[in-house]
Amino acid sequence: MLIKTPQRMLFRHPGDDNLVEIGEVLSKKEEIARQKELTESAIARRRAPNHNDFLDAKARLGIPLEGPQIIERLRRLLPTLHVRDGAAGCLAYYLPTPNGESLKYLGWTYRNTSPEYSSYIVNSRNIAVQERRGWRTFLLRLILAGVITEKQALRAFGRPSNGIVGKYWAKALWEKPNHKRPTAQANQQENR
Repeated sequence: MLIKTPQRMLFRHPGDDNLVEIGEVLSKKEEIARQKELTESAIARRRAPNHNDFLDAKARLGIPLEGPQIIERLRRLLPTLHVRDGAAGCLAYYLPTPNGESLKYLGWTYRNTSPEYSSYIVNSRNIAVQERRGWRTFLLRLILAGVITEKQALRAFGRPSNGIVGKYWAKALWEKPNHKRPTAQANQQENR
């Protein structure tokens, strides 16, 4: 049997005279506020630690490229590249498998303008509901998969924009297994 008092909730097992305190009784308004707080806390725990860095679409625009520009630069690196229509407004990229009998999917970019870096589109609760894919994200995928090298990407597409958005490119490459950190001397030689 449940007994509610203004300050606490008590429970009595049938056939037992002892009361067990369950917890504090909240008003409806207080309970709604508590549930909202719990929900916000749960949402915050599910966000990436750098969630807010991906919200500034203007900063993440960097150097935008059109689909044909991306294709042209990639074909210099990958002459056997196949480009197909992807999802609405997107281009899908493929390479022939080693035996040449099928195509291996590499990824996608927008058909028209792609920003340099990816950003999030969020709903009214600040929850990411869609990614606005950047062309450098696609390049990073190719590098990490061993399809192209970082040096090839830099020659064909140039150095990434600096600032907070560029740090994710550098961090992802630094975390790549067996990747060596560039030295000032190596950077000078590469720029010659």
